[in-house]
Amino acid sequence: MQLTTLTVINGHLAAAEDTIPSTLAVAPHAPDAPRGLFVTVVSVEDAAYDLAYAAVICGALHLDAAQRPVAVDLLHPLTDLTLAEQQTLRNHLIQQAWRAWARAPHHVRTLLGCPAAPLRLADAARQLGDPLPTLAKAAAEDRLPTIHVGDRHLVYLATVTEAHDRGLLHDQRGRPPRTATPRR
Repeated sequence: MQLTTLTVINGHLAAAEDTIPSTLAVAPHAPDAPRGLFVTVVSVEDAAYDLAYAAVICGALHLDAAQRPVAVDLLHPLTDLTLAEQQTLRNHLIQQAWRAWARAPHHVRTLLGCPAAPLRLADAARQLGDPLPTLAKAAAEDRLPTIHVGDRHLVYLATVTEAHDRGLLHDQRGRPPRTATPRR
């Protein structure tokens, strides 16, 4: 298990060690006061050493007039983030480890503005019109990150689309095209 702490203040993300003073009060957050985020990202590896973001815990940072943290509310984790906060955190997590984002549980993705549930690989192939062997082979070769649940593979549609965009999926229909070989 790996823990990463971050802060988000006015759309800017930084390591918590760089922005939080050595002594910080713990106090409840007033809803009308300016706030930042104190974020803890929990990453875990499964038996196959595949990393996934297991949890994202957000606490409200109290900011002073100069937008510096003065207190944090650790007792009441935030469950509703603004669109800007969601986008900032989501972009950072995807940049750090796209495969870990692709394997993140549904509650993590929902918190960060991606509420679509994962699908079985066959259902994703059907919805996107891709051949199942293409997705299955990409999953077996770890070109398509999937969530392993027993003997099933679950995948988010956004992950399959991203894999297409990155050129990680290769069509498995029929024979591979022949290349012309010069005659001797």
